[in-house]
Amino acid sequence: MVAEHLAALSSSCPVIIHTSNAEKSRQMQGVLEASRWTVKLAGAIGDHWVEQDWIAEVIAAYNKQD
Repeated sequence: MVAEHLAALSSSCPVIIHTSNAEKSRQMQGVLEASRWTVKLAGAIGDHWVEQDWIAEVIAAYNKQD
């Protein structure tokens, strides 16, 4: 529902999808990319996914905007 809502809006920032549900993450990615949103996936797997995957994507997205 969130991906569909965002897809109806103009893209304004990168979106990072973090979930352990691979099928749904790909569906959300497709919906958003079809509406010209920049999307990265950061799987929510393991105990340290925020430190290992999510934060790396946040830093990379931030650096691209500079």
